[in-house]
Amino acid sequence: MSGPLDGLTIVEGGHGIPAAYCTQIMGVLGANVIKIEPPEGDETRRLGPFPNDAPDRESSALFLYLNRNKRSVTLDLDTPSGQDLFRSIVKRADAVVENFAPGYCDQRNISYAALSDEHDSLVMSSITPFGQNGPYRDWHATEMTLFAIGGLMNIVGDINREPLKFGGSPALHVAGINSFTATMLAMHLAETAGIGQHVDVSVLEGLGASHFQDLVDYEYHRTVIRRGDMRTPIPTSDGFISFQVQAHVYNDFRRLILGPDAADDDRDAASAIQAQQSGEMDLEILTWSLEKTKLEAYRLGQEAHVPAAYLADMSDIMASPQLQAREFFVEIEHPKAGTLTYPGFPAKLTGSDCRFEPAPLLGQHTHEVISEFTDLSAAEIGELQAAGVL
Repeated sequence: MSGPLDGLTIVEGGHGIPAAYCTQIMGVLGANVIKIEPPEGDETRRLGPFPNDAPDRESSALFLYLNRNKRSVTLDLDTPSGQDLFRSIVKRADAVVENFAPGYCDQRNISYAALSDEHDSLVMSSITPFGQNGPYRDWHATEMTLFAIGGLMNIVGDINREPLKFGGSPALHVAGINSFTATMLAMHLAETAGIGQHVDVSVLEGLGASHFQDLVDYEYHRTVIRRGDMRTPIPTSDGFISFQVQAHVYNDFRRLILGPDAADDDRDAASAIQAQQSGEMDLEILTWSLEKTKLEAYRLGQEAHVPAAYLADMSDIMASPQLQAREFFVEIEHPKAGTLTYPGFPAKLTGSDCRFEPAPLLGQHTHEVISEFTDLSAAEIGELQAAGVL
């Protein structure tokens, strides 16, 4: 079987997570992804974790995950020769996905306007913190600052404590997903109508779209949603569990904790829930939970029709019978990092295969790609390498 994106050539430029995650999805689905790196390598090559905590630009776990199924080409885009080679590669590509700072490509004559002069149906996706225009265009941002200015930090955490952000880098990964979706739509238009597109992806706008309910509350009632008074997850004998107790399951929850013969609470639902949330049943809940493992508590909650979740760590996720049954995780052997387990593709496509190949070594495919996409001889490629262009 083949991948759904077989035959497409994608050029990736930039650094970090968003563009790399977007093109990693394309590579898993069969696209030929050419990753353009500076001679010193993508910045994620310097970010851990590393095997045995020994920094190695070929073994960064983040880089290995983001850059599966790609070919690495080193190009110094600050040189005219590097810019010429970039344009030569793009001429024979279907799309470019980049997350350079606004203005970077214009200054090097590799902007969409410059590239599309020689490639009418080119699609170019540019991912930046705030977009290609507007008063914040040139501001710098990190995952944390974007999470704050995007409004999510205002609603995450306990109202009595400092605001929080989600773990990891979800804002940057979501920006990669948004870029993938928009780029695929633009390539469909290019294929059917021969019309190219410059896709302008803003990380901030992706965050703004992620909590629409808060916008509705503000529009309807001028109510600003803030963090609540959080109930601490409930300890078990080996971890934690959490329940989402709503009015229609409150008495089921009472029977779960107090036993099947527990009488229904005769208060109105709102008062009963408020009492439970204020700690009225804490002793009984702890007595029940501390005698059970988190998986036992989770199973019993589900059987009682009470929404429950145990707080899974990575060992739980790796051992998940659900994920194992769906063969979600894949093993990939890398020449420097060895065999590692990676998340697979989070969807099943009938009649199509996903491709899982190791991330490239720095510049591993430079000669191969330059020979494939240009008319340069081996000697000329060697001269460019000696000059530091490659």
